[in-house]
Amino acid sequence: MRISMFRAAFVALSLVIAMPAAQAAGPFDLFGDNLFLDGPSRVCLFGNGQIRRAIERQGYTKIYLNVQNGRYIQARATRGDWVYLLDVNACTGRVLDRERLRPA
Repeated sequence: MRISMFRAAFVALSLVIAMPAAQAAGPFDLFGDNLFLDGPSRVCLFGNGQIRRAIERQGYTKIYLNVQNGRYIQARATRGDWVYLLDVNACTGRVLDRERLRPA
């Protein structure tokens, strides 16, 4: 009887200690910055190489990844005769917005 009470107290204390950390991180942020949520049932773990290839498939070359902000990443790339600043969805690799910077 004493062992089971001790075990129950230990489990309860462990849950109380772990709960604030889990709540602060959010339900989908427990594994670090590389976890992206794109809808309720789709979890994406795209790496830099996969993002570069996705941008390349959309016709861009000379791709440089700049800044990652949550599930979005900013990149600089060349297409045709121009250099663009791209906002890319890091989960799908789709270019969401582009700004023409200068001639290539």
